[in-house]
Amino acid sequence: MNLINRGSAMILAALLTACGAEDDSNFAPTVSAGTDKIASGGQVVVLTATAEDTNGTIETYTWTQTSGTAVTIEDADEDSMRFDAPVLDAAETLEFKVVVTDNENASAADSVEVLVNAGIAAPENLTIRVTGRTAVLEWDAVEKADSYLIYKAFESFSGLGSIENYAVLDGADRAPVPLPTDGGRPFTQLRNLDMNQRYFFTITAAFTAAGSTELTESVPANDVSRLIGASFTASSPLNDTTILECLDSDRNWTACPVNGLAAQDGEIGRTPEDEADELDKVGTGIAGFDFTLLDATGEELSPGTPEADCLRDNVTGLVWELKKPRDSMRRARNRYSWYSTNEDTNGGEPGLVNGPECGGGVCNTFAYLTRLNQAELCGLTSWRLPVVRDMRSIGDIGLACHLDGEGCRYELEPYYWTGTTHAQDTTKAYQVTLDGRTDVPMPKSSTARFIAVAIPEEDNE
Repeated sequence: MNLINRGSAMILAALLTACGAEDDSNFAPTVSAGTDKIASGGQVVVLTATAEDTNGTIETYTWTQTSGTAVTIEDADEDSMRFDAPVLDAAETLEFKVVVTDNENASAADSVEVLVNAGIAAPENLTIRVTGRTAVLEWDAVEKADSYLIYKAFESFSGLGSIENYAVLDGADRAPVPLPTDGGRPFTQLRNLDMNQRYFFTITAAFTAAGSTELTESVPANDVSRLIGASFTASSPLNDTTILECLDSDRNWTACPVNGLAAQDGEIGRTPEDEADELDKVGTGIAGFDFTLLDATGEELSPGTPEADCLRDNVTGLVWELKKPRDSMRRARNRYSWYSTNEDTNGGEPGLVNGPECGGGVCNTFAYLTRLNQAELCGLTSWRLPVVRDMRSIGDIGLACHLDGEGCRYELEPYYWTGTTHAQDTTKAYQVTLDGRTDVPMPKSSTARFIAVAIPEEDNE
């Protein structure tokens, strides 16, 4: 009886299977590693596997290299992996295998080949210096290079799949650069660039293989960018002078107006309006000047408050820090080296990080400004180096500083750093005094005092 029942059950199971009953057996996945590829040395190669499992899910991908010059595989456990093609003296085929495993631990594998042609390394350490409308680019020499190709455009080269597509970029152009005759570091000069235009530059190395007439280029170096003719934008309008007289044709001071010499300082602007008692001010100040003192949070203080942290110029909108004798970092006589990481304004020369003099543990202007911004001094995070024009707005024009105790809480004679880089020698930046003497370009590695300036955020949007 048991034998009969058992046999009947087996027959029934076979019939059910034949009629389409569910089968619990697992089928192995399938995978394709993609089509074979051709690459150049230094090029980023991406290989993508396509896998399918008809009765389960793909759980893992594993890429390995099975032959050829060893490379470093990134994302080896993903469906798409990438590697940098090696720079080779002769063409070579690299082989890679991908193995996929499903949720039942069944697996499948496939291989793909990448032919890497003989190539040349990309230039490294591309740097740029800008003087006026001329850009000077330098880079490290590349072994085997017969020449170089310089590229420029108004857009970044980083998004191109290949440098061969450079012409699709706005303002794109390229030119050959010969090897330096003295064997020194390669460089090129690009002249007559457009003012107030941001440029992107990159460079490739090139050579002609033996027995070939075709030029082989490397992949491009990381591009560098510069805004030509850039500088900080000073607030407008400028402060008026305190002058109330005019010059005659013999350069003698006389009452205004002077026939034939109209529109002099003494007869137009805020100072004559103040003299005529026709000028409304937000704060206080002599002549056309208008200042308000602020505390460390940015709240307004009464005129004459001795422990104020900042001074707001209600004409220009600039806010100036006030020095603090009991703050080791903000003492008036501290001196700092010039340092700025802003490539649009430092002329390609950032200056000196560790200057020979430090105040409160801070040795350069950038570190000082970082501290002020982190502290949100007077409620602001836009502290920066003033440009020459900014400094002139609080300078000794018409003896303003000598007469106005509110608006002149700084020593007049010392030289102060500005954020204005010298146009012809970008290793220097201008220093100015507040007593009207000539602006002086000085090496950024030297030290000087400086006064930080900011524009309220609502005015800077």
